[in-house]
Amino acid sequence: MIAAGAKLAERCNSCHGAEGNTARSDVVPRLAGCHGYDGNSLNPYMPNLAGQSMEYLIKATKDYRDGRRKDGLMQEPVSHLNDKTIANIAAYYAHQRPETPLSEGPADSGIFDPLADGAKIAASCEHCHGERGFSTHPGNPRLAGQSEAYLVVAMQEYQDGTRTSQTMHAIADVSSLLEIKAVAAYYARQTTDGEENAAP
Repeated sequence: MIAAGAKLAERCNSCHGAEGNTARSDVVPRLAGCHGYDGNSLNPYMPNLAGQSMEYLIKATKDYRDGRRKDGLMQEPVSHLNDKTIANIAAYYAHQRPETPLSEGPADSGIFDPLADGAKIAASCEHCHGERGFSTHPGNPRLAGQSEAYLVVAMQEYQDGTRTSQTMHAIADVSSLLEIKAVAAYYARQTTDGEENAAP
């Protein structure tokens, strides 16, 4: 059950982290951006799943699936899951070790590094926009190599309602200008050869 859950958990990693801390598989990539591959979320506005009660996780997931709890970000990825799959995911995350939600950052080291900060934030965007901003979903745009200024303006337009998207509003509305600029700088410097362009 736990092994099966590890594969499915990858869909939660985008929100809650990898060991219920963050993990990879068919279901996991869709959740990793919010919850992390081990269930320890990199996004301060998303809950950690690592070490959470299995019974609670099963009930909460079923409530989202069945419409008793309303949240577009949660309902879509779990809408097709059966009870056994939900139990496997819950077992996986329940057995992971809870850790601090955020890794050490500039505030801890005393070093200002916007690209490193941008990379952390971008982990929450991978499910829709792909690793390093190279989208594998036809309906979602590639962010890698896009103009930094354009990305900042686009996020601000989601914040002020000029652009509409439930998923994007959920992210943009809790993002500061500094965070938006950091993730824009990160994506703008991604190249197809896997190297980052140097800052101008």
